[in-house]
Amino acid sequence: MSNNSRESDFKICYLKGVRLKAKEKTHKDDPDRESLEHIIPNALGGKLTSEEILSHSGNQQLNDEIDKDFVKIFASFSSRLDIHKDRRSSPSMRAFHLDHEQKVIYKNGKYFPVVPFYDKGSKTIYANSVSNANNYRRHLVNVGDISEEDEVRLADDMAGNIEAPFGFDNDNFKRGLAKIAVGYAVLNGIAREQLTAALDLQNKTFAKKILLVPSLPTSQGEAFIEKNIESSPHYPCHTLTLCGHEGILYCHVELFNAFQWYVVLSENYQGADIYRAYTYDILNNEEISRSSYILSVDPTKDALELAKHRRLARAHLELMAYVLSTDIAKVRGYNHFKFKQLSGFTNRYFVYNKAIALGLISEETPQL
Repeated sequence: MSNNSRESDFKICYLKGVRLKAKEKTHKDDPDRESLEHIIPNALGGKLTSEEILSHSGNQQLNDEIDKDFVKIFASFSSRLDIHKDRRSSPSMRAFHLDHEQKVIYKNGKYFPVVPFYDKGSKTIYANSVSNANNYRRHLVNVGDISEEDEVRLADDMAGNIEAPFGFDNDNFKRGLAKIAVGYAVLNGIAREQLTAALDLQNKTFAKKILLVPSLPTSQGEAFIEKNIESSPHYPCHTLTLCGHEGILYCHVELFNAFQWYVVLSENYQGADIYRAYTYDILNNEEISRSSYILSVDPTKDALELAKHRRLARAHLELMAYVLSTDIAKVRGYNHFKFKQLSGFTNRYFVYNKAIALGLISEETPQL
């Protein structure tokens, strides 16, 4: 086996280290059977897939250990953006209604209270369905809070000022990013033996300590792009950049253009130099070139700059790792800016499409 590619005559599960069996040659529950894997979770709109990197048992293990909790981190965004998914699902998200001071659930395009709620000011009963709102109305009549003659509106959707929570467990967040980075590396021919900074090959799992390096602008031009990225007609995007040179292998993982980190895959990389880039326009449901994406924000970029996007010298990568350990406030400040940028866009997008669904505006009305 070469240092940076798998043997061409069989496929290997990067987690288990076993040869993958073709679907047509084994039963569906065979643990070594090839399995369809979304490099970026499908719940986040990921469409890049492969059946050549994980076995059935490996896929199930990582779904339980990483994916289930990892995708919840982004529920505030994935549930409110019109994300195209291969697997049909009805994601839900808990939030807080600031106007009514009620815990609510977002599902199927609606916000409704966790428990039925009666707003005395507007004389409206909110519940997860109109029938349940009517049942709650009968209860209020029985306990004397309202009379049978009172005109009370029944509703299964609460408009108003919603606060969507965001938070993540640090270890799970790291492992989720590492899983994306490893999947993309293996998809591009990197052998699992080269991924020892992220994989624990002996125990057939992900390493307990994942090395993440903060992604900060490395030039004035890049800072301009990051500040104005939401002006692109392709915003938001998922992007992956795999780079191996100078004895180091890393993958830059960028989700929704907001969560940006370099995942170190090997600090003793022995393979040939490699650079691969992937950019996916989430809302328009299409893969686009990195150059067209960057030029949609800054048309002054030249070919040389575009070809080196996210390709850093090892010393520069180590410098940004040093910033993380010495100036955490700078890293937090930048991450907070990117988070607020995405939050603002998501709120505007959600309100705009909600207004169309309610018939308040037409689809021809331009989005602010």
